Order: sequence, then structure tokens, then C-alpha cells
Amino acid sequence: MRGRRFRASPHPTRSILVAPLARNGDTEGTKYLTASASHTGGSKLTLAASVGYTWVANYDDLNYLDYRFGVTYAVGGWSLGAALVGSDADEKYWYAGPNGDGDVKQIGEASLVLSLGKVF
Repeated sequence: MRGRRFRASPHPTRSILVAPLARNGDTEGTKYLTASASHTGGSKLTLAASVGYTWVANYDDLNYLDYRFGVTYAVGGWSLGAALVGSDADEKYWYAGPNGDGDVKQIGEASLVLSLGKVF
């Protein structure tokens, strides 16, 4: 799809917090590898998938795999999308929050992400 995409989220971005670990050096040299593919079916439907892996230098317990499987549908200059995203990030170390209620979100859990985009 050509043009710019605009995406709005009803939730503000929250900080990613990492629980304390024994100091084992800095994280310089951390690496991320990702692979992705997409397939357009006709002129309106696109299927996409990606998988990535993060190696955190000097902290093997923080390494994790992440994934995204999604679909978008173009209609009238708009793009409607849905994706399953998640990771195997260790819940002892990777989480987001707390939110206003004091709840903490484990970022390794699979979640459904809905999107609405406009090409202009």
C-alpha cells in the first residue's frame, strides 16, 4: 500500500521494566535478528508474519523470542488490521506497568492487536 499510515492507540505507551538481576557487565553488544514475510491476496488483503530473537549481552536470562502474525484489509482508503503478537520473555524480568490500578502486564503473553490506518 502506498502513502503514509496513521495508527492510533487507545492506550498510552507504558514503560518496560526489568526486575533486578545480579550485575554481570553492561549490555553493549546486544543483538536482535528478525525475519518477516507478507503475502497480498488480491488487492485488498495482506497476510504478514514475523519472528525475532533478542540476545542480551552478558544476561542470558533476558534473551527472548518474539512473534507477530497478522492480517490487514484495505477498504476505501482505510486499512483494518488484526495481529497476534507475543514473546517468550521471562515474566520474572520483562513486564510493563504498573498502570493506574497498580496492575503489571506480562509482556510475554500473547495479545490481539487491532489497528486502523488511513492512507493519505
